[in-house]
Amino acid sequence: MLFADEPTGELDTASGAEVFAAPRRTNAELGVTVLIVTHDPAVAEQVRRTVRIRDGRTATEVLRPSAGGAAAGAAQEAGEHAVLDRVGRLQLPREFTERYGLHRRVRLTAEPDHLGVWPDRGQAARETGHDPDPGAGGRAKDEQEGDDE
Repeated sequence: MLFADEPTGELDTASGAEVFAAPRRTNAELGVTVLIVTHDPAVAEQVRRTVRIRDGRTATEVLRPSAGGAAAGAAQEAGEHAVLDRVGRLQLPREFTERYGLHRRVRLTAEPDHLGVWPDRGQAARETGHDPDPGAGGRAKDEQEGDDE
């Protein structure tokens, strides 16, 4: 196993690409596992698999068909996936929670081909004393009382 901690921290883009060529070659030719730790999001394009950790937990994973980005001349088609842990937890990306108003609790709906995640409109009603969308929560006010945790 080859472990590199911030190998390109002080390098320009061209030098960083050269640094990443060596572990990529080592992996391809010798089958050595390479683990690179970095805070630089640009590094993601240089590797085949990226795992992002947030709040001490594995949050997302990206698998690319090939590593090296534009330098390798490969079209990069990769999507970021939330990681579901062994007990069923996942972390929603912060930009999603902010965009859709997902705070503290969410409603889940089982659809035929996916899981829906919805803001808890009842939470807004409990916090403000009125429900901005009476049909969204589907529960009467007295059912919501004492139901915070």
